[in-house]
Amino acid sequence: MGPAKILGQSAVTGWTTLRRWARDVAQRRLFVEAPGSGPSASLRQSAASAAAVLAASADPTTRALPIEHRAFFGAAHAA
Repeated sequence: MGPAKILGQSAVTGWTTLRRWARDVAQRRLFVEAPGSGPSASLRQSAASAAAVLAASADPTTRALPIEHRAFFGAAHAA
């Protein structure tokens, strides 16, 4: 995704920032209006729940777009 030719150690195993955001959603520090996914939810489940809430808060004219686009617009609306 980035222009860097040399990656740090954490980039070898995944996208650190995305994992941090998902943890923050699960711990209710980011997008607190998203309902909690429960204590046994995975980071992926917590992120999916937040994406659904954000997509639902996007402008109705974006309904034909994929959920990841609507979630982006919903996050911009929430900011």
